[in-house]
Amino acid sequence: MAKNKLMSINEALDLINDGDEIAIGGMSFHRNPMSMAIAIVKSNKRDLALVDREPGLAFDLLTISGRVKRIRAAMVTFEHFGIAPGFRRMVEGGEVEFIEDVCEGVMAGLRAGLMDFPSCHQQ
Repeated sequence: MAKNKLMSINEALDLINDGDEIAIGGMSFHRNPMSMAIAIVKSNKRDLALVDREPGLAFDLLTISGRVKRIRAAMVTFEHFGIAPGFRRMVEGGEVEFIEDVCEGVMAGLRAGLMDFPSCHQQ
């Protein structure tokens, strides 16, 4: 029988440890899990690594919160408005490491992790 994966934001937040690499979904302005992002910002979590292929608003919020040390993505943009401004400021200022990847590389790494294969996303 399949295990129910639905949980509250607080239950999900409890699964995140300092230094974890996480992906929370969303793309640019679309489908961003802002309640989860805000919960992480308000938490005491730190040194997080974020990974996604085309993140935007939620990653920008998390980046400027000081909770993030590294981002791996193909792009972090607000679509035709350009690069997410908080992300850009933090990366250019050296406060957050950015590992630029390609969309398929990010997705292949996430799939490899799902299947317990070693990948470049694992430390």
